[in-house]
Formats: sequence, C-alpha cells, structure tokens
Amino acid sequence: MTDTKIITEHELNYIETLYLSCNLEDFISMLEFNDYDLNIDIVPHRAYTLMMDIVIDHLIIEAEYLGESKGRVWYRFLDYRIGIMPYDRAKKANQYNCVIQYEQHYMFTLNKNLDGIKLPFNGDRSQYKIKRIDVTKIAKHKADYIENHWFISPYRKVRYEQGTIYLGHRNNGNVFRLYNKTKELLDTENDRKIELLTKYFGDIENLWTYELELSRSYLKENLNIDTLADLDKVYLAYKNIVGQIRIYDNNDRNKKLVAQGKRERIKAFVLSDFEEYERVEKKKYDPSFDYLINGMKKRIKKFYENMEIELSPSEFIRIVSALSEGVDFEGKELTINFENSDIEVEKAQMTAKHERIRASQGNDLEIESKRYFGVQKKLLPVIEEIPVIIPFLPSQIEFELTYT
Repeated sequence: MTDTKIITEHELNYIETLYLSCNLEDFISMLEFNDYDLNIDIVPHRAYTLMMDIVIDHLIIEAEYLGESKGRVWYRFLDYRIGIMPYDRAKKANQYNCVIQYEQHYMFTLNKNLDGIKLPFNGDRSQYKIKRIDVTKIAKHKADYIENHWFISPYRKVRYEQGTIYLGHRNNGNVFRLYNKTKELLDTENDRKIELLTKYFGDIENLWTYELELSRSYLKENLNIDTLADLDKVYLAYKNIVGQIRIYDNNDRNKKLVAQGKRERIKAFVLSDFEEYERVEKKKYDPSFDYLINGMKKRIKKFYENMEIELSPSEFIRIVSALSEGVDFEGKELTINFENSDIEVEKAQMTAKHERIRASQGNDLEIESKRYFGVQKKLLPVIEEIPVIIPFLPSQIEFELTYT
C-alpha cells in the first residue's frame, strides 16, 4: 500500500476532554490546615470526613452548586467541575469518591503537555487517575477525507453518523472520530470556540477534527496507562493507533483491489506517523471455585424452574452429581449438608418406629432411613467446609453446598 501523508496548512494538537478520578482522603498531607483540628487518627474514613470539611469550605466560597447526578453532588469552578460521592457509597460501588471534569475552553489554553494545569487539592499528577482523555488534532486542509472515502484500520467497526466517521465503539473504551470542525462550529454557533480557533488558525475555514477517545478501561487494561503522570504514554498510544489508519478513495478501482486482496496497490492517506507501542500482555483468566459453584447453582435453578414436581434431597444430589461429573476439582472437595426441621421430625419419627420393630424386622429399615435422611451426603471426601448458601430451593429443603 502506497501511503501519502495528509498535507495540512496548520495543526492544533491538544487534549480536548479530560476526566480525572481521585480519592479525597489521599490529599490529607497536601493541604495547609490552619484552624482545622488534626488531633485525630487519620484512617481513610476519618480522613475523607476531614477533607470534606475543608473542601466544603472552599465550595461555599468558590464553586457553583450544580445538583446531583449518578450518586454524585456536582460543583462548578472556573476551569473545571467536580463530583463528590459519599465515602461509603463510593466504597460499595468500587469507585473513586471524587471526579474532576475540565472545561473545554480551559483545555484550549494549555499546551499538549498540560503544563501548569490546575489540579484540585494540591496533589501531584501521580495521584489523579485518568478516567477519560480525548487526544485531538484539528487540522486545516482543503481536501475532504470523509465524503466518498473508506478506511483500513485496527478497528473492526466503521460507521457514518450525522457527518462524523466513527472507527471502533465507545463501549470498548477506544474510539476514533473524524468530522468537519468548521461545520460543527457553524451549526452549534459556539462563539467561544469560534473566537479561540480563529485566533489560532486565522479563520475557521477548512478545519477538520481527528480525535481519539480513550477511557480508563482501555487505558489501564490494554496500555498500562494509569495516572496523569503517564501523559507521554497517551501520546505514544495515539501515534500507535492513529498511525495505523489508512484513508482511501472509495472508487471502483480501489473496491476491486480490496475484493482481490490487493490492498498493497491502493494509494492511501495517513494522518500520523506510526510508532510501535508495547501492549500489556493480559493474564489468562483463572476462574475461582466460587465461579464454578455459582454456575452450578444457576443451572440447578433453571432446572428446578422447569420442573413440575417437588425437588427432593435425593433428586438434588442426583442433579449435583451429574453436574459435577467430569469436573476437575484440583484437590478441592464438595459436600452437601441438609438441615431442615421437617426432615428432622420425620427422622425422629422413623427412629422411634425402628425401636418398636427392631426385634422383629432387624435393622434394614433403619439403614434405609439413615441413607435417606443422613445429615451429610458426600459427593467427594471433605477436608474443610466453606458454606455457599443456595436460597432458591423449595422451603422444605434447606441445605448448604460447600467446597474446600
């Protein structure tokens, strides 16, 4: 494939969207407390409470209250907004209790390295996790690479929506967008953006946006990018991903070459030089035995829901035995414990009956009842028991499915 670099008259490379996450309690040592009482044990929950006292004092003076959304209370400052979630709720939801969203007009004032960026709570870059970052190139050139063009890229999906080309999908945390910036500015009548871009480019004619949106799921898992201190890695990832995108005329000749598998003969346009980026080698997922037991529970539940008869202990044992057949427990062992008042009553009644008929009938009936009403039915020998409660079986059967 013959590559030709897109010729631009002028370019603006910057971060357009930046969302950061952090925990308030991590900044206790960063502030000058003055009149605040620090004669307490600084444990995470207490530290969060103290930080909230300090933050609220600043919010009252400096910020505009915006309301509550998705469990966070939002406040707007001059250059960013912050959303705060209560400590316990954030812990339960496995989220950071503070999110910072920078205003776009503020991002325009920073260079691509974000020198001098305002970081709330006086922390350093390593304390702020990247939640989302959009690396943007606005380029001035006359050629239209959207209309009647197609793409060869590392992305599987390509779609055209309301004048924008999307490569990839946002749900995957990695999506590339190409659109006519001039048209967007005129359609939205965003006077602030128009003024800023006019100062930079001289006018807003023939402006095009090439934008890579990366979310935390993709950054962390695929690129080993964690905090704002890894910004240089973000730009390297941009060169790696965007550098692989090829744009070509969607004409009959090129369609034929693609159909024939002769893409190397297509004349394509590239936006950025490709630079290799070492991906994170994902560890092979090793499911736990909790995963195995939960899967068995779901299957048993589905089986029971389709049954028209009561599920007895012996029937349940038969089902679990069938499900566990051929399963390699790797030394783990499985036990089923039955405990139920109704069963215990029946067992007591049967035992009393044994005493009355033992002399004439021997022990056959007792042996049979113990086999049926036994407290433990072992599928495999037991070393140590770990209870896993299954709550969905009929009320007359209560049991624990355990493994060790």
